Amino acid sequence: MRRPTSKIRSIARNVRLPFLILLLAPIAGAVHGAEAEPPQADDPGIQAPDQTPTPASIDEEVAVFPPFVDAEIDGWRLALLTRAFDVASRIPIDPHVKDRSSTQADVLDALLELDQPVAVRDLAVRIENWRRAEAIAKVALHAARAGVDPAEVRALVAASDRNHPADLQQWRHDRIDENIARALVQIGDLEAAARLEAGFELASQGRVLEESVGTMPAEAVPVLLERLDQVIEIADLDGVMNAIDILVALHTRFYDDVAVRTDLERRVDEAATRGKVPHDIRIRANLALVDEAIRRDDVANARLLVGRARGVLDSIQQRTPFPAEYLVPMIGEIARRRAEAGDTERAVTEIEHAMQVAEENRALIVDVFRARALRPVARAAVATGDEALAERVFAATVEAGAENPNGRPRAEDLARTLAAMAVSGHRPGDDLQARIDEIVEGLGAPW
Repeated sequence: MRRPTSKIRSIARNVRLPFLILLLAPIAGAVHGAEAEPPQADDPGIQAPDQTPTPASIDEEVAVFPPFVDAEIDGWRLALLTRAFDVASRIPIDPHVKDRSSTQADVLDALLELDQPVAVRDLAVRIENWRRAEAIAKVALHAARAGVDPAEVRALVAASDRNHPADLQQWRHDRIDENIARALVQIGDLEAAARLEAGFELASQGRVLEESVGTMPAEAVPVLLERLDQVIEIADLDGVMNAIDILVALHTRFYDDVAVRTDLERRVDEAATRGKVPHDIRIRANLALVDEAIRRDDVANARLLVGRARGVLDSIQQRTPFPAEYLVPMIGEIARRRAEAGDTERAVTEIEHAMQVAEENRALIVDVFRARALRPVARAAVATGDEALAERVFAATVEAGAENPNGRPRAEDLARTLAAMAVSGHRPGDDLQARIDEIVEGLGAPW
């Protein structure tokens, strides 16, 4: 991918400056409920620096924070994820530390998705590269979003810092620090978050703002949209993708305002088109809008938006078709949203179509990518509520991941497939469990 020129970087940074001003001044005041004009320096209500603060009343309410604990989940789901992490950890560190760590990190992401932050924190120490620090930083963000004591969040940030290697490529530093910056936003330390973001590469800039959107007042939106239009107009890929993420976050924040929501839904797809982002990102951006509609139980809008996403895919297929290894999971992602929106019949049709495409193009899909293509289809099958269908598609996914003669890709695929089972809520039947046991037993050299 073309790296941004210095001129583009300069323009993008200048465009970003109002974002930070917006965050640190009017937005910060509005978020904390400061509706009145800020007091002047000679206001008698302002305490002089050399005065002793008035002690708080003993009757003052003490803040109570949710505990930093793992949620209760079914034992079989936790067992699947524990086994997935152990399978990933079988991959030899030398020379496969990158693949091993990436797979371990994906399993920890699944644990976080099921609200298991303590388990993630404890397992992260078994990751042998920079992804350990990233995993702990993700726990800090998870905790901050859950509203736990800010002191606990800062302790997790410190733990991530202690495990943060100094000799990394910048994008890896950014991956770690982005989560920390987001966590700092959640506990109200906007200035520290902005200082971290100032050192990010262009691809990571704007993430602090995205996190802050959750508490943004409505009056700040027009200014922000104007700034985003400027970023999109520049048409630098990184900037446009970040702008789309912010638009999606705004969609979540202001979903209840039908006029604003509808405008944002239009803007998301328009930004992807104007900014010339890769086609799959355009589809995924539309699916992110679907997810919020589903979360809000807005079935009518969810079905409308998933239909739009399918229309985009169909249009792309007519012009520049996706290869099967990309088309199959994309159909699976659409099918899952159809199922979650209650359109089970169409979801099943999409799933069968995806399975047919996968089978007809099996020889064209490299064996290390076959299971990856099928996992979203398997998750969609679970969402339909048809257990037999889910078992069939997950069984096909497990087999697809077991085809490579080397142990490393088999371990990677099995770990990720077990994690997908746990997250989607599919408990493997006896025959599939026996097959999983057999694959685990067979892992070994040559890796």
